[in-house]
Amino acid sequence: MEESQKNIFEIAMGAAFTGVLGIFAFFWKMSHRVSSTEKEVENLKESASRDYKQLRRDVDYILSKVDNADSRILSIVKNLPKGDR
Repeated sequence: MEESQKNIFEIAMGAAFTGVLGIFAFFWKMSHRVSSTEKEVENLKESASRDYKQLRRDVDYILSKVDNADSRILSIVKNLPKGDR
C-alpha cells in the first residue's frame, strides 16, 4: 500500500510540475507575441511617417514649380504690349 501511495504521489508531483511549466511557457509565448506585435506596429508607424514626409516634400516641390511657372507667365504677360493682350 505504501508503494502505491508513493507512486501516486510521484505521478501527481510530475503532473503538477508539468502543469506549472506549461503555464510558464504559455505566458512566455503570449508576452513574446505581444512584444513582436508591438515592434511590428512601431515599424509600420515609422514607415507611414516616413512615407508621409516624402509625400509632403514631393507636394511642396511640385507647388514651388507651379508657383514659379505662374510667376514666369505673369511676367511675360506684363511685358507684352497692351495691344497684344
